[in-house]
Amino acid sequence: MPPRRHQTTNNVGSHKNSDDDDEENDVSARTENLTCRTQDGTTGMCYSINECMKLDGRSVGPCDDDGGDDGPVCCVVERSCRNVTKQPISYFVNPSYPEKDTFGSFCDYRIDITNKNVCQLRLDLEEFSTYGPHKQLGICRNDRFVVLTSMPNGIGISELCGENDGQHIYVPVDASVGSASVSLMIVTSGIKHYLWRIRATQIDCKANPDLVAPPGCLQYYQDLTGVIKSFNYNPVDEGHYQSNLDYAVCIQRSPNTCRIDFNQVEKSIFWINSADGGYLEEGVGRAGIASCDLSTHDYLHIPGGRDGSDGIPALGNSESTTDKFCGRSLSGLAVTENIERMKSGYVLDPPDNTSLASTVATYASGPIIIRFHSDDIIEPHQELGFQIRYKQLGTGCMRPLR
Repeated sequence: MPPRRHQTTNNVGSHKNSDDDDEENDVSARTENLTCRTQDGTTGMCYSINECMKLDGRSVGPCDDDGGDDGPVCCVVERSCRNVTKQPISYFVNPSYPEKDTFGSFCDYRIDITNKNVCQLRLDLEEFSTYGPHKQLGICRNDRFVVLTSMPNGIGISELCGENDGQHIYVPVDASVGSASVSLMIVTSGIKHYLWRIRATQIDCKANPDLVAPPGCLQYYQDLTGVIKSFNYNPVDEGHYQSNLDYAVCIQRSPNTCRIDFNQVEKSIFWINSADGGYLEEGVGRAGIASCDLSTHDYLHIPGGRDGSDGIPALGNSESTTDKFCGRSLSGLAVTENIERMKSGYVLDPPDNTSLASTVATYASGPIIIRFHSDDIIEPHQELGFQIRYKQLGTGCMRPLR
């Protein structure tokens, strides 16, 4: 079965998409203004076979059932260290991918954006395994993944490391002046075998506004239900989240949503540093400013979060529980956020060493937002983080969550 074709109006046909000046001069305009996706989820662009070869791309099959040998092919562009691309969709991989590498190195990859309507770059960490953060300091001291942009305020985090398969981040860009660039850099120590495959997708904010993450959102989920987890969440290998993070996770609100339920994923570990430190037993949660909002402690912030453990969400004039959660469980409760308690103009204050404050809207028409905050860790850092499931509910909001 050939790759699935997807119509796009990314306006890339009016730009030359190549990986250096020679290719830019040689490669003709796109034969098809389409993206394509293989059965394993790999995303490419439809090019003629000659264009794909000039881009040093990899053909993964025809774009058409009836295109024949001369029809466009689904071309996947993969690059590793010391490379540059202008492709609207490309992959950044470790040198020996799909095999792991062992030697310490510095690997960089630059994405040049020439379409002036592109305002964001989405990075999907399809595979990402590096040496994790320091067990006491909580920082990426050996292996580090850094994203640098031409935007003055950065992206809201300074670096990532550890086990982050399946995670994603949004990077703001400004190509309105003619061009922009984003540099991906990975430093490896060789302490642990490492591997990565990162898909970089340029988002045309005029042609595809439904794909754009709201300003200030590092992550953006667009399904009615899904699972959100902290970076380096790895219970098998005793992974733990990083210190000095402060970022917003946003969920696209369904037009009919009147309630969203957050629950700890069954059989998962929820462990966020609290005032009680490592003395809490598993299953013991904490909520509120006194336990979860001290200068040296961390929290998961769910604005308007309330107790829904009895299956009937708190509605109307009932009292809201404290909306910051930490400890060894999500307070042992199903947390409910209701539209009546949403705030507008919620301000995210990232750490001083990453970026300036960004504003995200949480009103009825805006996204649903949760926030994860972790400060500097001054004791042995054992906390694993969180893995929670969200579910948007519209009609029948008085019914228990099933």
